[in-house]
Amino acid sequence: MNKKKRTNNKNYHYNKNTSKKKILDGVDLAGSNFMPNEDAKKKLVNNQTERNVLKYKHNLEENSNQNIKNNYQKEDNFENSKHYQNKKSNKKTKDFIKEEKIINPLNKEENNNFKNNSQNYNEKIQSFISILFTIIIFIALILLIIVLYNNYLKKDEDNDLKINKEEVCQEYIKKDYGIKKEEVLNFIKLNRGVFYSLDNFNNQNLTNQDLLSFITYYIWSSDLPYNKCLEDEECLVSKKEIELVKLKKILKQYLNYEKEIKFNNNFQEDDNLRLYLKDQKVILTFKEFMFQTYRHDFIETLIDEDNIKVIMALSKRIDDTNYSYLGYKTIRLKYLDNHFVITSIETNFSK
Repeated sequence: MNKKKRTNNKNYHYNKNTSKKKILDGVDLAGSNFMPNEDAKKKLVNNQTERNVLKYKHNLEENSNQNIKNNYQKEDNFENSKHYQNKKSNKKTKDFIKEEKIINPLNKEENNNFKNNSQNYNEKIQSFISILFTIIIFIALILLIIVLYNNYLKKDEDNDLKINKEEVCQEYIKKDYGIKKEEVLNFIKLNRGVFYSLDNFNNQNLTNQDLLSFITYYIWSSDLPYNKCLEDEECLVSKKEIELVKLKKILKQYLNYEKEIKFNNNFQEDDNLRLYLKDQKVILTFKEFMFQTYRHDFIETLIDEDNIKVIMALSKRIDDTNYSYLGYKTIRLKYLDNHFVITSIETNFSK
């Protein structure tokens, strides 16, 4: 089988149905020795020229299409490059978002853990505070029950177990006994024969002689009448007398003393004073003599609850208008059962 060469002219084509004949513009050239005439030549030339023009045009179009294709390819490359960059950028963004999505859940989990821990701490603190308040309230209720029981429900079975609140709290609570300074001074003035005559006297260490001295000066300064001595051998010149029962009441009031009194019966002929008991009467008898006490001037009166202290200046008379200072005397009293009890008398003489 003979192979036919395909011409470059695209107008020629191989046709199986034409018995391998070449056709050019309706002219069958195969096997023909026909020579074209001038018109045919001219037409052939024109056809050839037209084909060349068409070929050039086709090449031109093909080149133009190739350039356009190249341009498109460049644009595509540029677009692809831009798209690659965008894609790369998007990839980075996606990677960042992905990383952020990875990190954020971690942060979110940490935040959740922190919130949960904080919430747990808060719950623990609230639980502790609630328990603490419950304990405090429970203790307060117990104390309240104890106080109510001791004050209202408990019966005092033994009086010795009672607490004297005044004694316990006397150092902290000042009690007002309603003692006035004028009452204290009047008490001393009314009994000046005792206070002015006694220099030293201590009720806590009271001797029998101190007791007899107090009775002597009390009867002497009292408003009892003076009576003449008649048939009494122990009586001197005049006398004052008081019943023993009454004297004991006075001792109870002034000295808070309730014991027995021992009177002295050993007298001397030169006695100026005698104190003795006869027929349930206490008798004080005198001779004629002079008796003078120091001058007492009130300096200060201090009242501390039921304890009273009075300070008096002592002076000796020189003449009708002049006195010399000797020292001072301190008198202490106790306010008991709405009256004053003599606690002590102390005299300090200046040298």
